[in-house]
Amino acid sequence: FEVSKELKADAMITGHYVKSVTSGNQTSMYRAIDENRDQSYFLFNTTKDQLNYLRFPLGGMLKDETRVIAKELDLNVANKPDSQDICFVPNGNYVSVIEKFKPESLQKGNIKDLDGKIINYSKAGNVNNIDIRKTYINGNLYSFLYGSNRSDSSLSLWVLDDSKVDEDLKLGNFVLPVKPNHAAKANMIVYGVCAGIHPEFGNIAFITEDKGSRVQMWAFNFLESNFNLLKEFNNSDATQSEGCVYDDENSTLFISEEQDRGILRAYKINKKLEFDNPIIIDTRQGNIVGDPEGITILKTSDKDGYVILSSQGNSEFNIYKRTIPYNFIKSFSIEGSDFIDEVNDTDGLDITNINLGPNFPEGILVVQDGRNEDTSSNNTQNFKYISTKDVLKKINLK
Repeated sequence: FEVSKELKADAMITGHYVKSVTSGNQTSMYRAIDENRDQSYFLFNTTKDQLNYLRFPLGGMLKDETRVIAKELDLNVANKPDSQDICFVPNGNYVSVIEKFKPESLQKGNIKDLDGKIINYSKAGNVNNIDIRKTYINGNLYSFLYGSNRSDSSLSLWVLDDSKVDEDLKLGNFVLPVKPNHAAKANMIVYGVCAGIHPEFGNIAFITEDKGSRVQMWAFNFLESNFNLLKEFNNSDATQSEGCVYDDENSTLFISEEQDRGILRAYKINKKLEFDNPIIIDTRQGNIVGDPEGITILKTSDKDGYVILSSQGNSEFNIYKRTIPYNFIKSFSIEGSDFIDEVNDTDGLDITNINLGPNFPEGILVVQDGRNEDTSSNNTQNFKYISTKDVLKKINLK
């Protein structure tokens, strides 16, 4: 890269199977069309300046097409055997390779308090996303913790007795059990997950497919201790969907489409489970830059409030009305200070308006910082906490 710059080249062209899409002055990276040859994960640490300078001509081609062109040009690599390196993982199952060569990397996840202190850690496997709902059972309050578990491509569920959790936290003994209480095989490489409670179907969870458009809707019956697949539907032929959130009171699933198009959609969940006519809330032709990622809901009343979406390409957060027609209101960014760096490239986020003590009397916004630039830390990523009160004040919503 530096040599190309010194030579004053206009661009640097590589043979990686990666796609790049430019929107305005911002270039974003996406998986290649040939999913069996995709190498975008290999370039995960590419900076924005580097990405703007790089070109990936093979990202929009299949490997067989590349070989045809090589033969036409009489290149001696036309029939070269495929690489057997980790760049090309059988069946796209990266987890199996990591588990084989470095199993310990899948066995630890820190559990932290609001001061950032590690309470304990979980050996629950490679859980990519989580969501939670609380339910009263026989007069006792339980937390249903759902996870998209990439270790075995399942929807995992931990049923936690809140009174026991509170007791363990006070004693400093809380840890998430290694094995979930229940699990449902998804028969796909799982990605995002969001939970909810529906008046007709009870405790539900949606799980999305990595490298595909499938979304599964599951219901969990506590008395029978089993999952039931209610529906598998196609998220409008999306290349990839991860971010999702379910609005219990309005029976609405919000889901973001990454990569090729960049779209935020809303699905009204009815008794017939019809998913054919989603509402398109926003796209890259509107207020989304790069990938739309994490989604959360800030409730101001039973059915009113705001939907907050991470617009990853410009490191901003878009705010929409919670109800139809989901009007866009404004965007905001999270700036740095003398002590804490700014937030960039956010994947996941969540928000609550529950009183969490003197530092967060009106709730908290938690966002993942994809590029931690705090020189006092060795972490390349971390989470940032922002008071919900400060967020509302800053963006003039309260």
